[in-house]
Amino acid sequence: MNEIFKRFCGSGKLIAVYHEDSKPDTFDLGTVLCVDDDFVLMQLLSLDGCYDGIAVFSIAEVARIEVDTQYVAKLNTLMGRLQQEVGGWQPAANEHNLLESVLLEIKRTKRLATIMLCSSAESVLGTIEELGSDWLSVRQIDDYGRPDGICYFQTADIASIYCNSAAEQRIECLIIASQHDALDR
Repeated sequence: MNEIFKRFCGSGKLIAVYHEDSKPDTFDLGTVLCVDDDFVLMQLLSLDGCYDGIAVFSIAEVARIEVDTQYVAKLNTLMGRLQQEVGGWQPAANEHNLLESVLLEIKRTKRLATIMLCSSAESVLGTIEELGSDWLSVRQIDDYGRPDGICYFQTADIASIYCNSAAEQRIECLIIASQHDALDR
């Protein structure tokens, strides 16, 4: 799969990525920004053809890639009709160690991220507190935007990372609203 991702890297071509552990009709759609030996960085699109954050996937967790499908053609049409430029936050990526460079950028910018762990349906939502040589800690945030402890795990257990998507942006809005509510009291 690595060679296929490299083929589409920087081309702007929309691809659909299906993951090993997901439902058969569930996939991520976007363009490939950077690839290394183990991970791929993509800029994602929503079902409406709008920017939906970035994601880093373990190439080993990818089941299949589809291009030039009717669905992708539909999104290209929507994007043209909306006359919307796909854009948004993108981390500075290093093609020699993609995962590390994205983790460092998420930590530096204090972005909220959803980290999916290998071999489980578990995910961790929060901000990266510490990065060790082979581990990290995440200050967890619950679905209501409230702090929910700290989680430690090995970087080798990361299957994918989603950042700045609509899901994280909703939680960030809740965090900001709760901070404003606290100031009003």
